[in-house]
Amino acid sequence: MQKKSLLLLLFMATMLFTVACSSDSSGDASNTTGSNSEGSNEVEAAEGEEGTEEGETEASERVIQHAMGETIVPANPQRIVVLTGDALEAVLSVGLTPVGSTQAMGDRIWYEHLEDYMDGVTNVGAMSTPDLEAIQLLEPDLILGAKSRQEESYDLLSEIAPTVFTESHTLGQWKADFRLYLDAANKLDEGEEVLAAWEGRAAELSQRLDDAGKLDLEVGILRFTAGQGRFFYNMSYSGSIVKELGFARPANHDVDDQWVENITQERIPEFDADVLFYFVLDSGDGQAVQFADEWIETQLFQELRAAKEDRLYEVNDGYWNMTYGILSADYVLEDIERHLLGE
Repeated sequence: MQKKSLLLLLFMATMLFTVACSSDSSGDASNTTGSNSEGSNEVEAAEGEEGTEEGETEASERVIQHAMGETIVPANPQRIVVLTGDALEAVLSVGLTPVGSTQAMGDRIWYEHLEDYMDGVTNVGAMSTPDLEAIQLLEPDLILGAKSRQEESYDLLSEIAPTVFTESHTLGQWKADFRLYLDAANKLDEGEEVLAAWEGRAAELSQRLDDAGKLDLEVGILRFTAGQGRFFYNMSYSGSIVKELGFARPANHDVDDQWVENITQERIPEFDADVLFYFVLDSGDGQAVQFADEWIETQLFQELRAAKEDRLYEVNDGYWNMTYGILSADYVLEDIERHLLGE
């Protein structure tokens, strides 16, 4: 929780400083919509309406390009519903609390690392099958989701409120998705500050890892569910973070245009790496935990370099593999720092 809070506190401190510095300037000018940041698909709607007060520069609506086409959204949405973990973390990171959110996958309602920020947020069902009636009752003015998860519900969601979708929330383009969500919420400038803070921390950690000779270690990322083992390529969320830090990757994991490889037990040698981070998605019945333990105890697994060198680290599935967001990315850095630098 501490690192997440630091990101939010950084944003709040920055905003307070900005407000203080601009208090003598025109309030209307400070609210001008705007920036066309790299990766932004914003197309500003025609400014003003008939009867707009003189001096007002902010458009009442904006046009956002996204995975489902173009959508007109309010200039300053106040009641946002989020349907994915990365959308949730995006709005939280800039100080917004959504009125509704889909629940966590697994055996919890909210992801453990986000629970402190979910007071007053309505659960609108599972990510792949959101509760449309519950969403409608919230009277949202913006809905954020992902085509890969809610495409079948898009038309109905769009009848409830303007709806903006990323292509997929499971791949390595999490920064672009973060920007799109906050562009739709008209908080892109604030989001760029949060992202720059994370990238600065990642760069600083990368330098310390390099100084300690850790970046030459080949790092693999594994996940276990009941009956299934897999490793992650560079296109995955956690794989993209490991790659950004500059770690070496096992040759068979170092693939930029693929996401994940499901394997059977006889293929455990394909996990081989100097360091293995692994997580378990359990539904609450313990079957996934048992499956992971059974695989790890096999002779094939114990022959892996990470097992022999005691560099096998269990980490949290929620923020390494489920939410794919900016706050989770900070926790991933924290885990890597703690396990490989002992800090």
